[in-house]
Amino acid sequence: MVLTIAVCDDELTIVEIITSYIKSIDIKCQVEIIQALSGEELLKKIEQRKIDIAFLDIEMEDTDGIILGRKIRVKYEDCIIVYITGFKDYALEAFDINAFQYILKPITEKRFKSCMDDIILRLKEKMALKEKNSVFIINNKKNVVKLKYEDIFYFEKLLNKINVYTLKGNFEYYGTFKELKKELDMEKSFIQCHQGYIVNTLKILELKDEEIYLRDMRRLVPVSRRYKKKIRKILEENLFE
Repeated sequence: MVLTIAVCDDELTIVEIITSYIKSIDIKCQVEIIQALSGEELLKKIEQRKIDIAFLDIEMEDTDGIILGRKIRVKYEDCIIVYITGFKDYALEAFDINAFQYILKPITEKRFKSCMDDIILRLKEKMALKEKNSVFIINNKKNVVKLKYEDIFYFEKLLNKINVYTLKGNFEYYGTFKELKKELDMEKSFIQCHQGYIVNTLKILELKDEEIYLRDMRRLVPVSRRYKKKIRKILEENLFE
């Protein structure tokens, strides 16, 4: 996954310091940093780019950081907003827009790292909750089966049937991978690793030679050469590792 982080302060030195702190942390996923010296500049840059985290100053020459935070919150409701400022007076207003933390300048690398540790923990919790609440539904003539993403290991295609291997047992239904991939979250939760297999990304424990080792399951899943690079990337970027 890609984590997009915005840094906005009217002092270039502060923007560069925070950026250097971010780059010094091993976040275990790809990170994109958006720098801005004003609220107007930041809003333009994030018009078409979703941000996951925003580090904002409050008193800037052209911008009220609280108002900026509200605009970000409206556009990207789940964005984690952290204020880094030299003023104590705005704390209550900051938390009114559900700011994650309120940090007074000057900020040390140690304090910033502590903040990032808390943010990563929050992101992990959010991802786990999303996984827990996401479901895949098998709807055939006999019955309807609702399976939580967190319970699914992988899908196996056999001719015109699909087998689903889960913590609750194995299920079989008629279908195609083309139809299946439209129903699943193939961006984050599942990935095709072979012409006949689609696996849950959070169940991938290890890639060895031409096979995937899955968490909590003894059976191995084959990997085609064309999918190896994507599987390695999943292992490198997975925030839960």
